[in-house]
Amino acid sequence: MGRREDRDAIDYGRRERGRIYVPYDKLEEYAAGMWRKPRRSEVVPLMAEAVALLRDDLLFATALQRVLSEWPVSCVAEMTRPGNHLAWLGAAACCLVHGCPESLTRRAWWKLTECERSSANAVARDAELTWWQARQPSLFSLEWVR
Repeated sequence: MGRREDRDAIDYGRRERGRIYVPYDKLEEYAAGMWRKPRRSEVVPLMAEAVALLRDDLLFATALQRVLSEWPVSCVAEMTRPGNHLAWLGAAACCLVHGCPESLTRRAWWKLTECERSSANAVARDAELTWWQARQPSLFSLEWVR
């Protein structure tokens, strides 16, 4: 969170009940095209890339760490709002690594087996916990929390 433009974007957002609002044009996910409409020619190859990333726990964990470090403003906006953070983390990882829009990641998710989805969720849960631990270490000092 050290970069000046990251702090400015978050300061520009408003806080309400712990949630940090950030204008969409300040979100890294927006600039990366996470919410764009894919071209027809991109659908099959990007979905295949998303499936491959979500299936590989090690690659997925690495991609999630990149999201946490390279998209600090988007992470703050997402993690402080109610919702499915695991789904957002998966979509963000696929977008950051492969340029895959969220809509295709959502479709790719259902190409995974139930076991693969469970494994990907566990990896994303670890990334979410890592993000929160970095911000509030005293809450996670007890080993049983993991």
